[in-house]
Amino acid sequence: MSRIFITGSTDGLGLAAARTLMKEGHDVVLHARSRERASAIAETSALLTAWITRPDRLVYLSSGMHRSGSSALDDIDWKKRPWNASQAYSESKLYIATLAASVARHWPDVLSNAVDPGWVPTKMGGAGAPDDLEMGHLTQTWLAASDDGAAKVSGGYWYHRQRREVAAEVGDIGFQDTLVDTLAGLTGVHLFAERR
Repeated sequence: MSRIFITGSTDGLGLAAARTLMKEGHDVVLHARSRERASAIAETSALLTAWITRPDRLVYLSSGMHRSGSSALDDIDWKKRPWNASQAYSESKLYIATLAASVARHWPDVLSNAVDPGWVPTKMGGAGAPDDLEMGHLTQTWLAASDDGAAKVSGGYWYHRQRREVAAEVGDIGFQDTLVDTLAGLTGVHLFAERR
């Protein structure tokens, strides 16, 4: 069994993925952004990519909305633009899918993939969301822990265990490198030491 770290695991897809992996016998490390959110997972428990020991697999949660994201990185933290929640979300998901592809390119020994769970009925998606919540999180757990050869690949973008096409920017090496450099400028941490 594997040790698996899940960010955003206090509810929704992250919590569902954590519970599934724990039932399968994996050692799951949960993450919360605050003490209040951590209290929500107290009964479950038995920025980080650069700081953890390089794992065997990374699974990033993106969205089909990444295709509406802009590749302009001059206001990545949305300080200059009027707030537009839908556009900010789309851009963040474009960045996540791009980061997953960049990790796959730079770290060939790590299986790095992005997942589109669909519009699922979580707190964020709303009760009326039409997609399958179970398939949303089972795709994540499959990529994180399965011995199935189809899950042991890197650089993919997945929806319900099927590879999907991504926005052209995701595979653009120039955009990948610019994004990683921009994030390093914001955080002071460069993900890929060889690019320092």
